Amino acid sequence: MFCERGLWPNIIQLKVENLDSIDLKILSMLQEDCKVPQVELARSVGLSPASISERLKRLEKTGIIKSYTAILDAHGLGIDITAFVFVFVEHPRFEAKLLEQLRAVPEVLECHHITGDFSLLLKVRTRNIETFEHLLFHNINSIPGVRQTKTTIVLSSPKETTHIPMEIPIESPNDKKDRGE
Repeated sequence: MFCERGLWPNIIQLKVENLDSIDLKILSMLQEDCKVPQVELARSVGLSPASISERLKRLEKTGIIKSYTAILDAHGLGIDITAFVFVFVEHPRFEAKLLEQLRAVPEVLECHHITGDFSLLLKVRTRNIETFEHLLFHNINSIPGVRQTKTTIVLSSPKETTHIPMEIPIESPNDKKDRGE
């Protein structure tokens, strides 16, 4: 399949080889509004609501759709500090327990293994600088195996999204024929 902006990268192609352009269109629409009615999805892609329901179940079962969620305004909820914390793990033997403890901290929104001078990158949100300081000293630096941290405080976020960029393949007449359309 060809895409509007070129060929699929190999790494993405492995993950989407069982997805057709209709699946990708459904996923794209759900990223915009996860509450879109199945009837509207069906009308938009030219399938029956029953077919949409089957596709959604398959996408959920295979883990392509992990969950349906609401995206909240952190500042509107009084959560005013966003920070990225680089964590240096002293030795790999500490990692499993360290990650388990970090998963239990609600203010840690994301945890990524990274390359470079540090081992992990955390995205955290707290109410204010005092709660951030408490989080850093009592919930992160105190975990066995954390040797060093380095923090970057976010001043503003001109772009922040959870959308995964997807290119919708251009279908050939044979693709439709293969699906029996």
